[in-house]
Order: sequence, then structure tokens, then C-alpha cells
Amino acid sequence: MTDGPNLSRRRLLALSSATAGSLALGGVGTVAGDGDHTRENVTIESYDGTDIAMTIYKPAGASADDPVPMILHSHGWSGSRTNSDGAFAVEMDRGFGVLSFDQRGHGESGGQAHVQDPDREGRDVIAVLDYVEELDWVARSRGSAGTRPEGRASDPMVFAIGGSYGGAYQLVGAFTEIREKGYTRFDALAPQITWFDLSESLAPRGVVRSAWVAALYGLGAPNVPEYVHRGFAYGITTGQWPNGEIPGISDLDGRFFGHGPSGFVEEGLQLDIPVLFGQGTSDNLFNLNQAWQNFERALSDRARERSAVVAYNGGHALPNVLPPGQLNFEDSCSTDAPSSGTEVIRSSGFAELRLQFFEAVRDDAGDARDLVGSAYSLTTADGGRCLSLDSLENRTTLASGIDLGVANDGSGNLDIDHASGVDDRTVATGEGFPGEYDPETVADAADGADGGPAATPTGAGTPIHLELAEGPLTVGGIPELSADVTSIGVDQRVFFALSVGQSPATARVVQNNMLPLREPDPVVGESRNVELPGVAVDVPEGETLYLTISAVSDMSFAHGSVRTPGTVLFENISVDVPLVE
Repeated sequence: MTDGPNLSRRRLLALSSATAGSLALGGVGTVAGDGDHTRENVTIESYDGTDIAMTIYKPAGASADDPVPMILHSHGWSGSRTNSDGAFAVEMDRGFGVLSFDQRGHGESGGQAHVQDPDREGRDVIAVLDYVEELDWVARSRGSAGTRPEGRASDPMVFAIGGSYGGAYQLVGAFTEIREKGYTRFDALAPQITWFDLSESLAPRGVVRSAWVAALYGLGAPNVPEYVHRGFAYGITTGQWPNGEIPGISDLDGRFFGHGPSGFVEEGLQLDIPVLFGQGTSDNLFNLNQAWQNFERALSDRARERSAVVAYNGGHALPNVLPPGQLNFEDSCSTDAPSSGTEVIRSSGFAELRLQFFEAVRDDAGDARDLVGSAYSLTTADGGRCLSLDSLENRTTLASGIDLGVANDGSGNLDIDHASGVDDRTVATGEGFPGEYDPETVADAADGADGGPAATPTGAGTPIHLELAEGPLTVGGIPELSADVTSIGVDQRVFFALSVGQSPATARVVQNNMLPLREPDPVVGESRNVELPGVAVDVPEGETLYLTISAVSDMSFAHGSVRTPGTVLFENISVDVPLVE
């Protein structure tokens, strides 16, 4: 299995991804596998006649007299299904069948990829479930998911796995079935490194993550329809996320909002089945905030009580240089041992954890929460331990009453224009990035600080750091910044993150994530709340936690980061951070 947090470069770039009356068009061969497990290639027709190619893995001994549950699997963006000898041997040895399928526009399936459009990809998943329902060797569900009306005892027992695009098909497929039927045949899901709102992931606050959009478009360009071609090309070249206001350019913002749980939630729908979310906290495409939204908004109250989020370092994880970040691929939060308190050491891996989750649901012996022990389990940035938390929103105010003016020259440089409520320290250094912090060049310009000093070394792309708190302390969850914003200039963009270091010169962005504030037009004193990237980090003694403000971010290079010169004034800044006792 290759769906864990340490993905290869190609899988790292992979966003991994049918109706009633679907017909099997015929197997193309049966191949003996380990222990007399079998593998068969099959093609079915989806609702519109599109061919969906699948490989069915049947464990030894599975029959109508001794049926087994089915696990659906699918691939990342621009990928294809798994159809090799020996694949899924662990799952079959543990008594599960597996169906791996090529999503529309991928591999040997037909059609074009519409990027998890419920009316296309969502209905394809329904067609796959229809096929599974006709297999007599697949076990029937006990109805424990609680979403099925009476009389649906013949529904198959079905689970699902896959990462990125292969995580999105699970959520979109289940939601589409709920929208069309009022229930879903899935008994439980285990999506990894996937999205709640695809549009917000690709362009948070309308600021295009051009590094990712360019990479994903380059991988999948032959698979997509014309409206995606035009929208992606426009976003990459201009830094503007198409929202329907540009003649001839489709509204990608609105369309992609509907290609994930966000659109269904807006319709008033929620999932009522247990879900084990795996998410990369240092994933800078689909960050921890996306899993948080999925858990808190996409699930019913009852489903949340049976579900959990397990976060590790990794996923779609590109390194940060501007500003510098920290990156590793450690996972201390995937295990078969239940957690307790606020810390637990874990070791066995997410693939094993999700299989134990399916076994618990299959045997009516528990769910994700019983297995993991808390709503959220977050691997710290250094990978050293796992934080076990019930909420990511228990925030403490670490800075307040601060006024800060920043000047953006339009070329990636950000300087402090003025500050009050903190010591204003502008550090002059030589060229290069990051600049060296030289205390002897510091000039204090204000007295009496609720927050610590604000500092910036000069040089292209260098950030401003506002001191929040000295270690030792632990942060785990979703920080938030609020301020009254005045923006002078058109399309001003400023990026925020938490950083840790011994000084501003050594500070590194925690788990490589930044989120922007964008003001398309001039504003005066407008109240703004900025959701900061979710993090889990230990700040040791001798190091400091900073709010980092930057004009640039690697994930949004070129037009995505910097537009025009201007000044942004933040008045009455408050920074609220979830501290862990």
C-alpha cells in the first residue's frame, strides 16, 4: 500500500479519485494471487454510458456462504487504479475484498475528469456501489451506519480508502448518494490528505496557490474539459482565481466549491457514518484546516462522536524557502493503541489504523473514536510526540491591542511602516535571505508592549516577526488573527503563519503553512478575521513563538503573492492561539 504520509514525488502531486442499472461488460482475465486470492479486471458502464475500469480483489474462501466486506480504493489526480499481483494482500488476509477503480478521465476509464463533480464523478461512485451490491460474495451491512431507511438490509458492507483525489471520491460519492437517495451504502470512510473546499484549497481567499495549481494542471491537462483549461491558465498567469466576473472564463470558484463537502454542507447535508480522517499537518495544499472543517461541518453530531482526525507530517508537502519553513515526514499519531490524556506515542502507521477501524465497524465492536481515543490526534512539527485533543479551537489570546502598518513594495519586500503597542524594531542587514539578526542595529520606537517586539531583517522576501510567547509551551489547533484593516492600493496580499526560533533570523514557519489576507480594493477600518494554518508544535525553552507576516509565499509564487505597491494598516490586532496544557 502506498497511501501513507510518505508519498513519492508523483503521488505527492497526486490529488487521488458510478448509477443504478450499471452493467458489467465482461472480465478481462482472472489471475491467481497469494494464498489463492484472486484478481479480476472488469469494466462497467456508468450512468451516461462512460466506461469505468476496475480491478476486483477477492480473498480466498469468500463466497455467498461466507461473504466478506468490500473496500473501495482509488487513486490520486492523474493516477490510475492498482491492478498488480500481490496488491492488497494484507486486506484480503484480514477478510476484506478490495475494488480499485480508475476514475473518469483516468487510466482505462472513459470520459473527461471534471475534478469530483458530483453530477459526474459522484454518480460514477454510485455505479460502482451498484456493481458491488450484485456480488453475492460481498457481506450485507447490518445497518449500523444508521442512515439507511428500513428495507435496505440487502445493502453491501462497503468501506473506502485513498488519498487526495482518492480521498475526495469517498466524500463526494457518499454525499452524492445521500443527495439522490437519502442515504449512503458506505459503512465507513478513511479519506487521507483531501479537501473540504477545493476552491479554498487551490486559492485561499482568492490567492492562487500557483505552485500547486501549475503542478496539478501540468499533470492532468489532457484529462480535463475546456472550462478547467481556461480557468487554470487564467489563475496561473494572473494570480486571480476565476469567480465568474471575467468574460469567457468559467466560475471555478463557484464550481469547485461544489466539488467537495463544502457544497453539500451549504445544501444542509451531512454524513452520518463514522469517518477516520488522515491529514498531513505539513500538507501545504490540503492543510489541517481542511480536515478540521470536514470533521466539524461535514459530519452529523452522531457521526462526530464516532469519528476522528489523525494528523501526521507529510502529504502534499513542498518545502518553504520564502519564508523558510520546517519539513519532515514523521508520524507519531497512527497506532493500534487507544490514547489518553494529551500525549501518546504511536507507531504502527495509518494503513494499519484504518484497517483496524474497518474491522471494528465490521464486527460492530467500535468505531474511530473508540480506536483513537479522541477527536483529534496531531503529530508535533518535530515528529516527537502525538497530541490527543478534543477541540482545535480552545484559544488563548497571546497578543492584543497592537497597531501595525506594513509597506509592500510590490516586489516581495515588506517593511514596518509604523507600530504601536509593541517595540518597533527594524533590523538593517546585508543582502541575502534570510537576513542576519543584528541586535546592535535595533532601534526601539515605542514603549509598553502587550505583544513582544516586531522585527524585520531587510532583503527580498524577508518577513516581519511579531513575538507572541517564549517557550516552553505547546500549540495544537487552529490559531486566529483579528484586526481592523485599512488597505491603500489595489489587490493587497499579506501572508500569515506561526514560526518558531531562537530569534527572528532563525525562526522557521511551523509545518510549512501560510494563509493569506487579500484586499482586492482599498478599505478603511474593515473588521477582518484571518484563520491561520492549523499546527501542532512544541516550543522549547530558549525559543520563541512568532506571528510571521510576509509579502510572499512559495506556494503562491509570482502573481499569487505580490500584486502592487501599497500599505496595509492592521489596527487592534489580536492573535489567539490554541495552547495545550
